Amino acid sequence: MVCVAFAIVLTTRSWSPETLHDIWNPSAGLCPLMLVLFLCWSLACGESRLLPPTALAASFTVQAQLTFLAPTLAALAVGVGGLVLSRGGQARARRVAQSSGDSGESSFAAIWPWTLAALGVLALCWGPPLIQQLESDPGNLSLVARAARANEPKQGPLVGAYAVIRAVGLPPWWLTRPSGPFTRFAEVRTAPNGRAVLSAAALLALMLIMIPVSLRLGWREITTGCLIALLLCLALAADAAATPLDPSLAHSLNYTMWWGSLAGMWVWV
Repeated sequence: MVCVAFAIVLTTRSWSPETLHDIWNPSAGLCPLMLVLFLCWSLACGESRLLPPTALAASFTVQAQLTFLAPTLAALAVGVGGLVLSRGGQARARRVAQSSGDSGESSFAAIWPWTLAALGVLALCWGPPLIQQLESDPGNLSLVARAARANEPKQGPLVGAYAVIRAVGLPPWWLTRPSGPFTRFAEVRTAPNGRAVLSAAALLALMLIMIPVSLRLGWREITTGCLIALLLCLALAADAAATPLDPSLAHSLNYTMWWGSLAGMWVWV
């Protein structure tokens, strides 16, 4: 808890001050995305009561800015998947206990109220966009999908790799103070130094090792935390690599990479 508290303070310090109160979409979604990561980590550890706030926070981040889609879906995949697996394990343990004469509340009975509440939250959050999609031709969702499928030159995997190295390797984005709000465009398009490359590779390798080790030892918090970290790095690389080369669009890397601080912070924590 203490480690995370200090990490959050340092992460917010890595953004320009106006980012913390700006209503601009790429700014407004940063702290909610941070909340989504911790909510999904808790879900993966079996805390089903957090389904409704997770649905709310995730809906906000996805609708705020398209750059938050990949990390949100990555965290949700681990959170919901871990919750299902944890409930399955509890159900098996309960069946064993009942065969021995014990009784207990079913796993389904414990989770269904929170699931229904989360579905209600999703309906409220996504009702207006779906109505707009049905009433307009083309709707906003269709336009987003069309833009995502556009066949034009992209930044490519090398820029994606640079983004991950800048976020994780020494010195990571979350431990550096920006010289301005729009500096990451240049940073992800220039090769990092050897220290950054080696430190990023070492941390990612450590996570890959920790996943099977913690899984074997039953450390669910470590397993799911490492899975979220790895998927965040993949999402960050995908966001950077998929950015078009067109100069008018390429400069969006200045702000779509802001959430790289969160990815780096998560890896280090």
